[in-house]
Amino acid sequence: MVEADRTPVGGSSVRRDGVSWMDLVAALREARSAHDRYEFVRRYVTEWLGAPLGERDGCADHVAVAPVPPARGRSHVPAGAAVPHDRVREVRRMRGSLGIAVAQPVCVSHDVAGNAVRHAETVRAAGARVVVFPELSLTGYELEAAAITPDDPRLAPLVEACAGTGSLALVGAPIRGDAGREHIAMLAVDAAGVSVAYRKMWLGTAEAERFTPGDEPAVVTVDGRRLGLAICKDTGVPQHAADTVALGVDAYVAGTVKLAEEADLQAERARRIAADHGVRVAVASFAGPTGGGFEQTAGRSGVWAPGGALVAQAGTEPGAIIRATLP
Repeated sequence: MVEADRTPVGGSSVRRDGVSWMDLVAALREARSAHDRYEFVRRYVTEWLGAPLGERDGCADHVAVAPVPPARGRSHVPAGAAVPHDRVREVRRMRGSLGIAVAQPVCVSHDVAGNAVRHAETVRAAGARVVVFPELSLTGYELEAAAITPDDPRLAPLVEACAGTGSLALVGAPIRGDAGREHIAMLAVDAAGVSVAYRKMWLGTAEAERFTPGDEPAVVTVDGRRLGLAICKDTGVPQHAADTVALGVDAYVAGTVKLAEEADLQAERARRIAADHGVRVAVASFAGPTGGGFEQTAGRSGVWAPGGALVAQAGTEPGAIIRATLP
């Protein structure tokens, strides 16, 4: 089961794309023994990559510390450069790339069972480790739709698809909370079942008549990548992006529903978050009709690189899937 992780990551000098050579040399040079060096590597793997040493595939077998260069003289690698493999042989276990897909599935309002089957078909077709779906994707954007629970048997086909593909699906649904409250939520679905990953914090006016906003931003960790979660209006609130990125994320992932004429606004929000915070952004947007007066929706799900450049984008047709890779 993939659990929501809200623990901030900080206090390290590790870049998201690697360790700087001079930082690594300085840390290893300070170690007084082989044991201390091992502890440095262990801390890096467990605390900074988020994987217990020896518990991830091949992790312990591939961690070895190369000799530390002398303190004086010029380093062979410029300050700030990434660690080359021939200098430090797998000081950290190199993470493989993470495939992510954003989907805009065909959706039938209120048909949770049918939509779960269609979501399952999308997961199988996506061929990605993470598949992101739009806001309220299991019910359609129907603000009166009955809330569902993580143990809803209608979600079994989706769990089965995730088990068969090794995927994590992030899907949208109304859920019941504590003390009779209800939320617009993002559910995490994998081989172990279904859990609530995130509750939408920033609600639209009509949404607020029924739903309660979530209390805090959230992150899910998948294969060492920290994915910050967002739902629709969240993406238009700079504070939400700032607070989510402050948790230490590799990507900001959102499910949305927008009117056709709001497609450019949606893309601009994604571009701004990527540019302002230097993270990848993935947005799964409804396409075609859904509830709540959305006879036509924006579609154009996409992925943006750190800095804001568009990596890939769908058109407006229902059923499209866009794939990208997080290095």
